[in-house]
Amino acid sequence: MGIIPVIRGGAAAGFDPLSGCKEALSQGRILILFPEGTRGEPEMLSEIKSGIWYLYRDFPQIPVVPVYLNGLGRAMGKGQWFPIPFFVDIAIGRALPWLPEKALFRASIKDALLNLKQKTMLSAPGPQ
Repeated sequence: MGIIPVIRGGAAAGFDPLSGCKEALSQGRILILFPEGTRGEPEMLSEIKSGIWYLYRDFPQIPVVPVYLNGLGRAMGKGQWFPIPFFVDIAIGRALPWLPEKALFRASIKDALLNLKQKTMLSAPGPQ
């Protein structure tokens, strides 16, 4: 599948935890990142990690496009080995502008994802 692991705390241990991502981007590959870094509570947005800001800083020519997946917590819950046949609504936003202030960039990602979440909630059939 081409999964690139990101080991948090790697910089403190003397290696770049984003080196695999940077190599993929330098080869022109597409990355699908989960900016929260890990799976949290289903359908709840967690803190946005800084790794995406570092990648965008080093590769400003590559667009960062927010995508929100609503229902993934039911279809592929944490600890499940096989997906359950539930609908997953997907909302795709516009590419985000570069912001040199890391906290503002992370906040812009979170705002974009929350707006996309709202769109999926409005278009989803039945109770939420």
